[in-house]
Amino acid sequence: MTITITDDDVATVRLEQSTYTVNESVSSFTIGVILGGDRSIAIDANVALTPDTAVVGDYLVGNGDVTFNPGETQKQITVFISNDNIVEPLEHFRATLTAGSKAIVVTPSQAQIFIQDDDVAQIRFQSTPHSVNEADRIVNLTVVLLTSQPLGRAATFSFSTQDGTAVSTNNVDYDRVAGSLAIFNAGDTDGATKQISVSIIDDSRTEATESFTVTLSAVNGGGLVPTTSSTATVNIVDNDNAIIRFSPDSYTVLESQGSVSLSVVRIGVIERPVSVFVTLQAGTATLTDFTNVSATVTFNVVDSSVKSVPISITNDIIIEETESFTASLTAVTGAVVPNDGDTATITIIDDDVLTIVMEAVPSMVDEDDGVVTVIVRAVGGLQRTISLNVFTFDLTASNGDYVSKTEVITLDSANTARNFVVTILNDNTVENTETFGVNITTDESQVRIQDETVVITILDEDKLTLSISQASYTAQENAGVTTVGVTITGTTAVIVSGSVLSTRDGSAVNPDDYLPATQNLVIVPGENSKSMIITIVNDQLTEGSENIILELTTTNNGQIDIGRSAAVVLIQDDDVATVQFLSNQYFVNETDNSVLVAVILTGSVAQSTLVRVDTAQDSALAALDYVQIVDSRLTFTSGGAVIQYINITIRDDSFIEGSENFTATLTLLSPLATLGPVSTTRITILDNDVAGIGFALREITVPENGGPVQIAVDSTANLNTPVTVSITVTGITASPSDYTVANDITLTFTATGPSRQFFSFTPINDTRIESDELVTATLSTTNPQAVILTSQIQITIEDDDKAVVRLDRSTISTDEGDGLVNIGVSLTGTLDISVTVNLAANGLTATENNDFIFNDQAVVFQPGNTQVTRQVVINNDNAVEALEFFNVVLTSTDGNVEIGDPDRTIVTINDNDDASLFFQSATYTGLEDNEEVTLTVVLATTVPLQRQIIARFTLASGTAVSPEDFPSTTTATVTFNAGVGNLATRDVVIAIEDDNIVEPAQTFQVTIVPESGANVINPGTATVTILDNDVVSIRFLQDVYRFPEDATNTNVNVVVLSSSPLQKSVTIG
Repeated sequence: MTITITDDDVATVRLEQSTYTVNESVSSFTIGVILGGDRSIAIDANVALTPDTAVVGDYLVGNGDVTFNPGETQKQITVFISNDNIVEPLEHFRATLTAGSKAIVVTPSQAQIFIQDDDVAQIRFQSTPHSVNEADRIVNLTVVLLTSQPLGRAATFSFSTQDGTAVSTNNVDYDRVAGSLAIFNAGDTDGATKQISVSIIDDSRTEATESFTVTLSAVNGGGLVPTTSSTATVNIVDNDNAIIRFSPDSYTVLESQGSVSLSVVRIGVIERPVSVFVTLQAGTATLTDFTNVSATVTFNVVDSSVKSVPISITNDIIIEETESFTASLTAVTGAVVPNDGDTATITIIDDDVLTIVMEAVPSMVDEDDGVVTVIVRAVGGLQRTISLNVFTFDLTASNGDYVSKTEVITLDSANTARNFVVTILNDNTVENTETFGVNITTDESQVRIQDETVVITILDEDKLTLSISQASYTAQENAGVTTVGVTITGTTAVIVSGSVLSTRDGSAVNPDDYLPATQNLVIVPGENSKSMIITIVNDQLTEGSENIILELTTTNNGQIDIGRSAAVVLIQDDDVATVQFLSNQYFVNETDNSVLVAVILTGSVAQSTLVRVDTAQDSALAALDYVQIVDSRLTFTSGGAVIQYINITIRDDSFIEGSENFTATLTLLSPLATLGPVSTTRITILDNDVAGIGFALREITVPENGGPVQIAVDSTANLNTPVTVSITVTGITASPSDYTVANDITLTFTATGPSRQFFSFTPINDTRIESDELVTATLSTTNPQAVILTSQIQITIEDDDKAVVRLDRSTISTDEGDGLVNIGVSLTGTLDISVTVNLAANGLTATENNDFIFNDQAVVFQPGNTQVTRQVVINNDNAVEALEFFNVVLTSTDGNVEIGDPDRTIVTINDNDDASLFFQSATYTGLEDNEEVTLTVVLATTVPLQRQIIARFTLASGTAVSPEDFPSTTTATVTFNAGVGNLATRDVVIAIEDDNIVEPAQTFQVTIVPESGANVINPGTATVTILDNDVVSIRFLQDVYRFPEDATNTNVNVVVLSSSPLQKSVTIG
């Protein structure tokens, strides 16, 4: 019989540990597998690798199978780590143990293997040194990435500046940078570049090239290290040059002065020496006229801004022209020479001259002298021949008075004087004393003419003869005028004056018989006679013929002889005299008490003329209104008054009456005169008694809403007859729609009526907003018995309406990126005038000019306008900040405005700037028995925060579930306060449940949920792997098993001791 014994013992296998952390550079490491139990047969197991964030390629396994021979309890498998050159985050993969049928797997059956990256990329400057012009204001330096593989994550480095000859203190030459961060992004490849910038200060100082350095530095964990080219020298090339120029740029020097100094002027502040080069260039002046100079002019820092360059001038004895040469400036170092200051002209004025004088002997000649001689001579030494141009020219004399002449005269050392002879012509024409000139010119530059011109005077000896044309003349008295004449004998070429034809009394006397006449005789060439008009006075006096004496005289005896010097003018009389009233109508006020009535004699009488005057009553009554005149006589005598007066007495009574009339009549009592057409005249007596009527007041103010007002008109006297006045009401600034008044207003004052009367004026109470308006009322009358005293009253209608102005909204909310906020202002009411309100903006938590811009301004509502909009500029900055507030306030000092509600608008600025949050790593591992895992949140912001950012977190199941493995929610938060800058970090702790369950590694997700003002960028969700630390105990159900050796199989019971059900398979080998 064969008996088969089937072994029912099971071995256990497990991994040596549950986690491994290896450096990428180790090339390989081993995972230990431990066998438990005493086995006499071989036991097989296998270790399988599963990728997580590390993938195949990051690791390799040679052979994951292990076999335990009898007696062996530990085996190792080798895992190869790829040492790449990629800068990448912490990566991990898993190892899982399985066993054959002869063994069971116990914990730890899985291990997490973390690969720590040891790769760094290098950075260096693309070029060094680097030169930048000061005017560029910024220098951009290029940093080059050196990496064999694309970056697996963002890599950070910093840079700083260090002073050299350029200094950053007080921002003298550039802006200091200390530890500023820069980032190469994930995916950047070898040769990728990043620009970093440093601001350069563009000053106006002239200075040497200055330098500073920029050094690259590694950031802990940044993944970048600088190479040996980690420092770059920046040379700031100064763009400022001192302006150097000649000032002035022209110089004039007399040859005899011997030298001239040129001024070279520097413009601008210098901090280093600057220089220019001065050279001279011959012009019309040659090197024999000045001493050549070539020199460098240097301005040191301590020197003044002006330098002098002396030049020697040669003082020769050569008579020569004015000469010139130039000096030029060329910039050498640190200077610029402008085009309008790079050249200076030096003019040498030669002061060696020969003087020429000219004189006439004599200078005044008679017309019959025939010639005049002019002497030309040199004053001073003369060593060579010179030519002079001498010529005559007309002044008042012309070519008919002398023979014009032009001659070239030469002077030399033997002949220093020459004569210039001019012929004088003798004619028979009366002329004035005449002159001509002799002039001298020369082209010789060495000659100075002392007297270029002499004047020759020609004295004339010819005369005219003047005679009164007739010995006697006859004129009629009523002809008005008569003409007398003078005959001219001889020829004149000039105007001749100095003779007078005049009148004097004979039997006729002036001004009674004629008006005296005097004629200044001005004789022009070609005239042979002159005339004079005498005015005859038609005096109307009966008289005989009378005569006037004519006389001809002269004071110009040099040019005039007198022939007939006297003559007589006979006046024949034709006059008759008349008498009449001076006016046919006289007016006299009753209060004048008398009136003078004029009687006029027209013409002259040879003897006395007698006239009678009588009055006759008409509507005016004698004795009551005036004193009667009967046979009053007036006498006109020869040579006496031609106007005489009759004084008539007027009675001044107290009656208010109309104008009254009476007449006066003339009767002629002498036969030598006749009565004129006005022999009767009317006298009108104007009544002086009038009533005074006027407004009681000159001005009155009435409220628009006050209703009708009564306006008083007063009479100042008692009347015997009615007096009516009219009242005209006129709008000045008011229109007819502003008031009501009766048409055609009249008031009548009587003897028995009141002395004060009224008319009604009613302002219209409208709702329009308008200025106070003016109305005038004017009194007038056509009644001569009334006089208007206060003729006008001014009525002011006082407006009581106000416009209500308010803001459209009490609150406005706007986003920072909107750019503008419209502030609406509304007006209630109807305008006839413009009104003004004021808008002002005040920062509350928002800051004016930083967060908003608004210039306080007046808002004017024109008639018809009820809505106005003004805009506030909202600044869209990059700062993450809290809600900010400002208000816009409405006020007014306009008396026509009432400020309504709301009178202010509070504007809320909603910030549109968000910072970004992300996890520092996309994966985290936590040991279950630590009961928590820490994750790091990173802030990304362009500028430091200006408000607090709070982030919360949500949790989501992966292979781990809540609440068994982790809580379903978390109250954990991270807070980034105002002032925190870019790449700041905060840690968040998430609880892990430490159970007693044997289970595999499990995962859950943590997601960032910012409360406000932040975005989430990748990775915004991190995966947390929980590594289980629980183990179970196993034992055999009994210590000793006995079974027949020949049994083919039997059961051996193994007991698992665990406080909870297993969550993963446990293999026992």
